[in-house]
Amino acid sequence: MADAGAGTGTGTGSAAWSLCPVQPRYPLPATGAEQQQALEGADAAMPQCLHSAPYYAWRGALQLVLGRAQEAAESLERALLLDPDLPGAQLDYAQALATLGDLSTARELLEQLRQRPDLPVTLRALMQQDSRGAQAQAEAASSYTRVQLSTAWGYDSNLNNAPAASQLALTLPQGSVLLPLDSAYRPRSGSAWLSTAQWQHIRAFDGQALLLSADLRGRATAESSRTGYLQGDFAAQWLQAPEAPSQWMARVAWGRLEFGSEHWLTTQRASLQHQWRLSPAGQEGALATGNVCRATLGLDLENRQYPISPELDGRYLGGAASLFCTPAAQAAPVAVESAEAAGWASGWSLAHYGLQLRWGQDHARSSTRPGGRYDRLELSLGGEARLGRLRLGADYSWTRQGDKDGYSPLFDNNLRRNTLRQGLRLTVSQPLADPAWRGALAFVSLEASRQQSNIAAFAMRQRAISAGLRWELP
Repeated sequence: MADAGAGTGTGTGSAAWSLCPVQPRYPLPATGAEQQQALEGADAAMPQCLHSAPYYAWRGALQLVLGRAQEAAESLERALLLDPDLPGAQLDYAQALATLGDLSTARELLEQLRQRPDLPVTLRALMQQDSRGAQAQAEAASSYTRVQLSTAWGYDSNLNNAPAASQLALTLPQGSVLLPLDSAYRPRSGSAWLSTAQWQHIRAFDGQALLLSADLRGRATAESSRTGYLQGDFAAQWLQAPEAPSQWMARVAWGRLEFGSEHWLTTQRASLQHQWRLSPAGQEGALATGNVCRATLGLDLENRQYPISPELDGRYLGGAASLFCTPAAQAAPVAVESAEAAGWASGWSLAHYGLQLRWGQDHARSSTRPGGRYDRLELSLGGEARLGRLRLGADYSWTRQGDKDGYSPLFDNNLRRNTLRQGLRLTVSQPLADPAWRGALAFVSLEASRQQSNIAAFAMRQRAISAGLRWELP
């Protein structure tokens, strides 16, 4: 439906079009090379077209036919923010959302478009007959697979997760003794090669959906083979009614961690959650992906096994609550007024944000586990903003854990351990414009974490930086 054109519009975007040197051409160029050339010309003219809705509608249509659904959705959303009265852009936006898997919003957009009395006859015919249209795309998208690969080189200040203290106080029968920590157990810093592979497959059936996912992460270090790791996770999730205002969700997962060539941890997890879709006041009809927040409340179960230290095995039971939002369409990006700055950025916009709260208890499977039962409270916050083609992400985590019993007679006369861990990760990424790197993003990530404890052996600090490439393969 990208050939449908932007349609007619009378908003400020139409007036701004006269200042934009790029003229839209419908139907779009026939060949991929011509489409790519047209898109490059549109990108070069962006500083003069920041307030032109027809420009962003045409740019989004080109990105859509070139298979860049995510970029197309961003361009088309901006077009509709500048001028909501563009039926062709609405149609293309619905197709982009359907391609990205947001079938509910795509269908809602199409239904709103059908109600327009001024809908051009050509667009109405396309909606009813064109098999390339957004509704046909939505119906055909009962099965969807996505693969993401990344590779990065970085530096880590604490590859072996060692305590920050240089000496430890032990309480022996003859009294307290202050002992220096052996250098082998001090923090080891060095470079690392990081790789990830993620796979997701969703299958819709009878209004329900099944989501399968696999995640494999690895780290190789130059410092020592004992500071590398390999982690794998597999999960299956059932969604009762993804397009309904509320639904039940069930999830089972399995994970394995090898650290320093040793089988460190195996986990089996299960959760049952109920989710609600929250619409902003007065915004019952969706115009963009972000008109709703999703709130979730559920129960988590986890079985943890440590093959090399079985006395640490435990079973976790707890609750979880979360909220995930994408801003409403009326929260328009802040336009960049400087022509110099506009050469690489078209404005700020908030892509998504969310928070999660988890609380529960980890019960020891062995009466000899140090500390006995663990009480845990976790809070995580995260979000992503866009500045032109730049993606700016931030994630913060806060975890407090307290033991029910004393940890060990060797530490402060069997003191009960309490820890507080905080972590912050900042990421900047940008899709590569070169057609040879289609689907790739370059990124830089900064991470910092700190764990405080009333027992010095469990106080830790860590800093890391990495840079690399990420491929998103729809």
